[in-house]
Amino acid sequence: MADINSITFQHILFFLKIVECGTMSRAAEELHVTPSLLSQKTAQLEEIIGLKLFKRIKQRLILTDAGRQLATDFKDVSSRMEYVLDSAYERFGRTRPLTVGFTNYQGHSTIGRVMGEFRNTHDISVAIELLPRTQLQENFMNGMIDIICMADFDKLCMDNRLVCHKAGSIQFACVVNANSVLARKKSLSFEELDGAICILPEHQKNSAFLEELKKKLSAENAKMIFQFHGGDILTVKQLIRHNSNYITFAGVHADDNDSELIPFFLGMEYPFIVAHYVTASPDIYSYAETIYNSLSVNNGFV
Repeated sequence: MADINSITFQHILFFLKIVECGTMSRAAEELHVTPSLLSQKTAQLEEIIGLKLFKRIKQRLILTDAGRQLATDFKDVSSRMEYVLDSAYERFGRTRPLTVGFTNYQGHSTIGRVMGEFRNTHDISVAIELLPRTQLQENFMNGMIDIICMADFDKLCMDNRLVCHKAGSIQFACVVNANSVLARKKSLSFEELDGAICILPEHQKNSAFLEELKKKLSAENAKMIFQFHGGDILTVKQLIRHNSNYITFAGVHADDNDSELIPFFLGMEYPFIVAHYVTASPDIYSYAETIYNSLSVNNGFV
């Protein structure tokens, strides 16, 4: 029988990283350790439990049946450990406020209303992060933000590490400079976008949103020239304002009031989600539920 007292949490974390990466070298690079240390720890783990966990085929490490089962079980152990530590931190050690992130082009009036209702429900310190979508998502994945509220361009809700609630949908419009020929039309179809030059934020280059847009254009036998800008939607809209040959797609809210830009609704919708980690503490889950319910009731992003 395996001597469980000899198994350290490092053994578990190293093993799971090798499983995730598929090679010792990639796992070592992500863990910032040497491949020889990983190999040594893996050999120790196999010796302790008395089972082979990997077989090597063409430079790749393939899990044995025992390794596959242990990987599943160890993931449960790791998740439980994160839950226990997060719960303890939430109860006894929180030294920073709860951080809630929104994309920086969302309606400030809606954010203020939702967070105002949140503060009426929970007597805790809250910090609001308003960031470009890519930075917001990166900070969230790095654990710098507790709860994220954003349009799900890249199907974030499909990530099984997260608990995601759909809080409605955000509607996208074809935004055209007021001096453009297209702006003279009262309505606009995808077919009429044939040949137009469209500028989008860089982060949408490989997004599900762009894929859907291209499918809709293809169905109408229309082609657009796509260009990408390094900024977020705010800087792209600013660029469109001064370049009448260009158009873009942007979220449209009830509090939008930009007389220089003419939006034509084309039925492009994406879910607006509230998300947190599966391993978050019960308090974080409760906080996310409150924000989600407030957004849903207020229909703030529909």
